[in-house]
Amino acid sequence: MLSRSLVGKINQSSILPVADLANIEDIPDAEFHGSSIYLGDNPSSPQIGDLRITYHVVALTDVSIVSSQIGQTFEPYQTEAGGTIDMLKPGRVGAEMMFRQAQQSNVMWTWIYRLGGFVLMLVGMAMILRPLSVAGDVIPFLGSIVGAGTGILSFLIAAPFACLTIAVAWLRYRPAIGASLLFAAAVAAVIVFMLSRRGKSAAKPAPSDTQTIRTNEYTGLDSKKMDQAASATSVQMNSDGIGLADSAKVEQSAKAGSDQNRIASSDPLKMGQQYFLNGQFNQAIAQFSRAIESGGNRRVALYNRGVAFYKQNNKKAALQDFKQAAKLGNAKAQAILDQVAG
Repeated sequence: MLSRSLVGKINQSSILPVADLANIEDIPDAEFHGSSIYLGDNPSSPQIGDLRITYHVVALTDVSIVSSQIGQTFEPYQTEAGGTIDMLKPGRVGAEMMFRQAQQSNVMWTWIYRLGGFVLMLVGMAMILRPLSVAGDVIPFLGSIVGAGTGILSFLIAAPFACLTIAVAWLRYRPAIGASLLFAAAVAAVIVFMLSRRGKSAAKPAPSDTQTIRTNEYTGLDSKKMDQAASATSVQMNSDGIGLADSAKVEQSAKAGSDQNRIASSDPLKMGQQYFLNGQFNQAIAQFSRAIESGGNRRVALYNRGVAFYKQNNKKAALQDFKQAAKLGNAKAQAILDQVAG
């Protein structure tokens, strides 16, 4: 005898006509309506409390079963993994085919559940970030841009978390695959973390750059004080950059002529210093700007560019570069600013 669970899996039933099989004369308000028995006033206008009774019958047929036989009946087979097997297919189907079909169905539903989980995560993140796009709707076009950005951000957050959830679930049923995925995710996270730390360390100023520099009071650049500061500043071209009062070297190099082909260094900072000593201030400013944009030694490059601006009598631009160089800890720039402020 089939168990109730197996009987419920037989879906090849048909409606049993009851007009010729049932006697309803003794049942009040009962009448035949199609293939069913209707209890009520009017089948065309059913009311609350009315009943419609329909019988379904399954014709005699062969079925194939994968289950556990207990005496004269069947019960779901308990697997070692904790699940149950209780399959029924109409007709005569081999065990191998039944298990293959069950595996295919299991794979399909597994991916449906995974996709559903990802969609739920995506919708959840989108709802969390939704206030940002609503706030951006104050400006019509900005709301659309913010909305697109939050959508992309929601996807970038939901995708790895969905993969992480799948990997954790696989740890129970497929430990090797789950552990491999988690290991790969951990390696990727470490690489991203190291790259981010590397980027921060490259942008972080040197220890000497962390000193507090008072530059807010330098609002103007007096020519007389600037020239005095120039004469008091070292003229050595060392790690702090070229000296502001290095006019003699510039004049000597300019007289000797500037040959661009002699400047073979690939370092824009060194190239800028060489251009400066050749008296080619425009080329020097261009190279110092390259060094600043590339994130190199900005402390020296800013100071050097300020010197070049000063040589071109562009004292306003020179002051701005000296301020930034002083904030980064350039001693020469700070000495100039102290002289100007005094």
